[in-house]
Amino acid sequence: SYSTAIQPIFDSACLQCHWANAALGGLALQSWGGVLDGGVSGPSVIPGNCAGSLLYQRVAGQTASPMPPVGYQSLDDAEVACICRWIVEGCLDD
Repeated sequence: SYSTAIQPIFDSACLQCHWANAALGGLALQSWGGVLDGGVSGPSVIPGNCAGSLLYQRVAGQTASPMPPVGYQSLDDAEVACICRWIVEGCLDD
């Protein structure tokens, strides 16, 4: 579920820069709604389409601007796979 599998990943790895009050790139990852709202680059996720979702592309290191940026600990393979699975399953809240 989002609250038990996805939000903890964002809490530990992303909120330093993507909290509502300091949402770099306009992307606030402190809630399910914030993830779905996306940021200045557009939608962060496309429900059902992991490969086409910018959030996945960035955490998987598939873009010129991977997340997290250099100097921060990257997500491990299991966390990236968990995010992809959540997207494929439709980005459900719970």
